[in-house]
Amino acid sequence: MASEVLIEITREDIEWARQLSEEKYILDRKMMIYDAEQEGLQKGRQEGRQEGRQEKTLEIAKNFKINGVAVDIIARSTGLSPEEIASL
Repeated sequence: MASEVLIEITREDIEWARQLSEEKYILDRKMMIYDAEQEGLQKGRQEGRQEGRQEKTLEIAKNFKINGVAVDIIARSTGLSPEEIASL
C-alpha cells in the first residue's frame, strides 16, 4: 500500500516536472523570438535615422550648391566629397 502511494506520487511528480519543462521551453522560445524582434526593430530604427541624416545632408548640400556656395565649403560643412556634391 505505501509503495503504491509512493509510486503514484512519483508518477505525479514526473508528470508535473515534464509539464513544467515544456512550459519553460515554450516561454524560453517566446523570449528568444521577442528579443530577436526587439533587436531587429532597434537596428531598423538606427538605420532609418542614419538614412534620414544622410538625406538631410544631401538636401542641405544641394541647397548650398543652388545658392552658389563654393564646393570646398559645402564639402567641409557637410562631410560630402566634391564628387558627391557635383552629382547633386
